[in-house]
Amino acid sequence: MARGLAPVSVDNRPIYIRSGQKVNSQIRSWLLWTALFIVPAFLAFLVERQGFNMLDDGLWALGARVVAHGGLLYRDIFTVYGPAQYYALLPFFWIFGESVRTLVVFKAVVAGCSSILGFYVVRRYGAGRIGWLIPLGVLAIGPVSPRYVCAAAFAAFHAEVLWRTNRQFTNGLLLGIAWGCLSLFGLDMLVCGAIIVFAGHGFTRLLASNAFSFRDLRIAGMLVGLAGVFAIALLVAAATGTLTHAAWDTVVCPLAYSPHHVTLNFLESFFRPQGMNTAFSQVFTGEHLGPAWPGHVGLRVAAIQMIAGLVVAVPFLALIARRQAVDTRMGSLFALALSSWVVIMWRSDVAHIFAAFYGTLFVVVCLLGVVRLARIPVAVLGVVFLVASMVPLAGERLWLVTHANRSSLIQWDRPTAEIAMAKGRHETIERVLATLDAGNESPTIGWPAQPGLAFLSGQPLATRQVTLLAGSVRDEASVIADLHRSGPTQLVLGRAAGLTPGARSVDELAPSIWTYLRSNYFVELQIADGAEGFQVIRNAGRSGVDLESLPLERRLPGTSQLVKNAQTPPLSPGVVISQVFHVGGIDLRGIVLLVATTGTLPTEMDMEIEIEELFASGSTQSLAVFRSRVPLDQNAQPSHTSFSRHPPDSWQEDCPELVCHTGFRT
Repeated sequence: MARGLAPVSVDNRPIYIRSGQKVNSQIRSWLLWTALFIVPAFLAFLVERQGFNMLDDGLWALGARVVAHGGLLYRDIFTVYGPAQYYALLPFFWIFGESVRTLVVFKAVVAGCSSILGFYVVRRYGAGRIGWLIPLGVLAIGPVSPRYVCAAAFAAFHAEVLWRTNRQFTNGLLLGIAWGCLSLFGLDMLVCGAIIVFAGHGFTRLLASNAFSFRDLRIAGMLVGLAGVFAIALLVAAATGTLTHAAWDTVVCPLAYSPHHVTLNFLESFFRPQGMNTAFSQVFTGEHLGPAWPGHVGLRVAAIQMIAGLVVAVPFLALIARRQAVDTRMGSLFALALSSWVVIMWRSDVAHIFAAFYGTLFVVVCLLGVVRLARIPVAVLGVVFLVASMVPLAGERLWLVTHANRSSLIQWDRPTAEIAMAKGRHETIERVLATLDAGNESPTIGWPAQPGLAFLSGQPLATRQVTLLAGSVRDEASVIADLHRSGPTQLVLGRAAGLTPGARSVDELAPSIWTYLRSNYFVELQIADGAEGFQVIRNAGRSGVDLESLPLERRLPGTSQLVKNAQTPPLSPGVVISQVFHVGGIDLRGIVLLVATTGTLPTEMDMEIEIEELFASGSTQSLAVFRSRVPLDQNAQPSHTSFSRHPPDSWQEDCPELVCHTGFRT
């Protein structure tokens, strides 16, 4: 035998392959798979370390911290998500420490895994060389939530198990266990798993040329596996005393809350692309980044609309795929695309469109791989369409990578952060955190939607109710009881603009809790920072402060309203602003107006406030008129109008509806 040759045989005929060629092939294969992981992971790390989403990522990190310190999900922290994503992050906290940067590392690993998974699956099912479109898609949309990556893995597993003919009950049992584990990410993944299982069977029957019956899978085994996972989860919840809280948080709350407060109409989002038409809208640094190149915003909107349209259309392409010689295992991938379709119909914001696109990309790339063998022009057009939809989004992320050291960013060295943040937002949050007692173990919270502040502070939680979004509070009285029991010295209040229609502050989201706060806390620090203003409030009783003796600006208001935002025109001389509100709680003691100006400072303006009582008949009665000359020496400056004496008793007794007319003249 010749030196350096390894004998093999084909059809009993000996052939020889040079061992050196085999080694080179293995090296190339290892390099390929390594690059498929490292490139998306590295780019994801560089992008995701720029900024911090105080709500979603803040809740994720805070929940993992609670578990790491021996706490229990649902008993010690409210969350609508299943336990899987928190326990998946836990080992990273143990290894790299409890910081936002660790969460970024985890996201980067997920990005690398999603790239490898997608490339492997589509190559296995006939995509061929165009399988590289999956890693490109991951680069374009960024890290996909672990729940959607696991859903894709479940679909691939379902495709393999569906055609096994031996040990049917065992295979069904394994599938049921996998479905149950996927459901540990939350109620939405239970539904996605059901779509993949049952719709996958339907699509497979559509694609298969021979008879195919779901009975071959022995559905009993699958149901036993699913029930087994649920039984274990219920036993653990009952043993730890979290069953009631877990049922409310992960089942009742999503079903009761989401249809009314979370669902976004797909057609309205598609044709009125709010969020789509903002460059770098997924960047949470606090910067106001403009277009990075000519036509940036238009290309971004077009790209996201192309992606959304593709997600909606792909499940119906199974009818076309039936005429092609496709791998029948693709039926499960079509079901995955259908579950993505359901996701985008349920909530069609940019983040969910990107998540749905990842699942859709599997079946699209596989279809293009099959079509290219028979109809090259069609395949070329499909590839061009996909690339065109991804390039503007990938361009955004590459711009962030190449401009990671831009002057508007600062490295945030706080041990719980270790990320990059805009200088202004960094200073604002640090002022808030510095106001919280240094070294004090007093519990705190960031309401209504800033759990990330509680994580960054490193302090214990004052209550399990870490968010106050509409529909998420089961019992306001129990939250107040938590505050009595934990005795927090300080709390942080922010805003929830855009998260709940018509509500953005604690007084609108949880009136009883707000009444308790304004009866027991006063304002220690107030920062007006555009849409992300903060207040640090302090417990008056624990500080020995008499609330009645404090000036108006140190008290929490009974009601607050925003009368100017980015969509309203600037105020002009002679304009009259009307606000309608009810008097309640601690009655009406004064009015605070936050006056914002972009003009030349210092300046002055005349202000007139008239308060009228509004009767059921529609008529009004004037109760008081206040006139004052307001000096302005800051861009955002509060103006206080206190009453020299308490308002008439009738203002308090019946809680009348009042109309406040405010006029300005420069």
